[in-house]
Amino acid sequence: MYNHELKRGSAELLVLSFLETRPRHGYEIGKLIEVHSKGRIQFRIGSLYPILCRREQRGLQFDRRLLHSMNRFGIPLMAAGLAMWVTNFGDRLMLSKLLHGSYRLTEVGQYALANKISSAMVLLFTAFQVAWPAFAYSIEDEDEAKRAYSYVLTYLMFIAAWAAVGLSLFAPWIVHLLAHKHGYWPAATAIPALAYSSVSFAGSIAVTIATGRSRQTQFNWIAAAAAALLNFGLNIWLIPAYGMLGAAYATLAAYLVLMLVRTWNAQHVYPVRYQWRRVVVLLLAAGLLAGIGEALPQSLPLAFALTLAYPLALALLGFYLPAERKRLRRLLPAHN
Repeated sequence: MYNHELKRGSAELLVLSFLETRPRHGYEIGKLIEVHSKGRIQFRIGSLYPILCRREQRGLQFDRRLLHSMNRFGIPLMAAGLAMWVTNFGDRLMLSKLLHGSYRLTEVGQYALANKISSAMVLLFTAFQVAWPAFAYSIEDEDEAKRAYSYVLTYLMFIAAWAAVGLSLFAPWIVHLLAHKHGYWPAATAIPALAYSSVSFAGSIAVTIATGRSRQTQFNWIAAAAAALLNFGLNIWLIPAYGMLGAAYATLAAYLVLMLVRTWNAQHVYPVRYQWRRVVVLLLAAGLLAGIGEALPQSLPLAFALTLAYPLALALLGFYLPAERKRLRRLLPAHN
């Protein structure tokens, strides 16, 4: 039984292991397998040559059905990636085309700095985008997968919103640290909108996994194209009037639409009971704290206080579930 199972499951792997170093005849391969297995595994020449023929045929085989499936899954993702590239980089091109003179150079420079600072969040969530599918697709049970997807969206949005709060409140000091010339300092005003764009980007990553799991990615490029077109139209409208701030708010609107459209499509092909009340609460709390920091005079202690107050504000708004509150109480010094 041992020989039979091993032969059936590993015959081709054994053959390939001996072909890796150099070409060999079937008789030589059979003898090598017998020697290395100390006689426990024996192949007849009649059983080895069909294996070698199958390997040769597979190397020359063209599977049209497989190619069609790969294209059906992958090409929409390529188109979506192109549309996202237009959304990410088109605003700077439009700033340079729609503005004139020294004002154009000033606004483009300030917006480029704001983009570089806010790109720290994009880098973080791009790393998540790479790691997330491997975990998401590894969950075989559908009910467990949907439950995990729901919590991942909530916690990802929590992290993203908290990062956006901190980045928005500390934006003036970050800009002053990176840009010594005061002409760049107004870039801080565009950072909050770009930071909250990254929050929507993070949410779109989480919900889009449903289309990949159901192998229905065809709509992804439509959502990305809609976001790119909206971004293009808003840039034409807002940049002449508001400069780089117009470009920042056009980006925010585009990413918000991207998340909403992808969520609608994902729910259509693979319904998940996301915790929308909690998502709305955490977004409102983040916006409220950022708004307070904008309304009050700039103060570094205030920025620290408002950033650290975010989890506490969520507690006051009833964000945490009973099990989460229990775990948090265990972290307090009084419970240690």
